[in-house]
Amino acid sequence: MDTTKIYEPDFLNCDLIKSLPTNQRVGTIIDEGELIEMNLDNRLVKRLRVNVEFPNKGVKAWTIHRGSRSILATKFGDDSRAWVGKPLRFSVINTGKRDIILIEPLAEEFFKPYGGVIN
Repeated sequence: MDTTKIYEPDFLNCDLIKSLPTNQRVGTIIDEGELIEMNLDNRLVKRLRVNVEFPNKGVKAWTIHRGSRSILATKFGDDSRAWVGKPLRFSVINTGKRDIILIEPLAEEFFKPYGGVIN
């Protein structure tokens, strides 16, 4: 049994993205998500959590920060139901203080021939 799979996170995070080869950092949003509350710097904030499917890593829950939400809303509209089936390229950048996830929406026509999950 390959025991490395036991500890693989169910959540999309910077370490997971950095561990993927560059050509495998594309995933597809597969649901409209849910609103969650989380503690951030000792204050309760609301965030949207969606599921993203990666062809070689399965489904990962992604808690979207404001910058990514803004990118998605600008490209696809404010309603997260319109984001379902949309492919995104993920990368990690360092802000000087910490690593953050950066997204780039892709054209569906680009992703589908490469095994993408397009609804």
